[in-house]
Amino acid sequence: MDFILEFIAGIFQEALPMLLKFFGAIIRWCIFLGNKKFKDVLNEEWNTRVGLFTLIIIIIAIFNLG
Repeated sequence: MDFILEFIAGIFQEALPMLLKFFGAIIRWCIFLGNKKFKDVLNEEWNTRVGLFTLIIIIIAIFNLG
């Protein structure tokens, strides 16, 4: 059972930052209105922070609606 929990934790530990980075890159690419190539935006810094910030804003908005 411990192996399964560690495996799931490892997946989240690796996948969550990558998903946040991708989500942040999508947000930043939309802000740039597509003037920059998505590949260039994806390789820049701050994508993970932008993704996390956006996710927090979405969660706060959902809880405030309820």
